[in-house]
Amino acid sequence: MPLGRKRRPEVPDPGQRVSLLGPDGRWRDGFVAVSGPLSDDRYGVVIRVAEEGEYRKARREGRRAVWMPWPLERLRF
Repeated sequence: MPLGRKRRPEVPDPGQRVSLLGPDGRWRDGFVAVSGPLSDDRYGVVIRVAEEGEYRKARREGRRAVWMPWPLERLRF
């Protein structure tokens, strides 16, 4: 890697916008990573994600956003 160039992070940071790959093969925008990487027996490495509007509303109200786990390999950021 050339000097001065940063590598792309391997996982999104909490609060970072992400797109989800759905079961139909289409990318869905409008989501935010809520956690760092977690391991899941069924899906391997997952990230907790929330809809962007829910994430913002939860932050304003001082509560946790309603989230869902999403496999890391089906995320784009």
